[in-house]
Amino acid sequence: MDELSERRAHKRHAVSFAIHCRRLGPRRAESTEQVDVVDLSLGGMRISAPSWADIGNVLEIELDGVALRGLVVGLSGRGIDGGFAYAHVAFGSLTTEAFGAVLELLDASVDA
Repeated sequence: MDELSERRAHKRHAVSFAIHCRRLGPRRAESTEQVDVVDLSLGGMRISAPSWADIGNVLEIELDGVALRGLVVGLSGRGIDGGFAYAHVAFGSLTTEAFGAVLELLDASVDA
């Protein structure tokens, strides 16, 4: 895909690590679930989709000990159980601490 056809504001980087997240809101999850991160940018991430993931879910994400929030903006792929394989998560406004945590992970993925 060329740069002109890319609709995202931030370049995505392939990564492979696990995070903990949980759904917030009226159907809030009481416990966190570990998911795999497939790609990451300053604007969001693609994760392995929890079985409860749905477009519009607000997630609380623990990223290197820093809590941040994201919105599920899309679902894609076919999972093993017939559900979706991936959830596409857009970050809300990042705190300075969360921005720094994302930058560190991006720097590590570029150096790898």
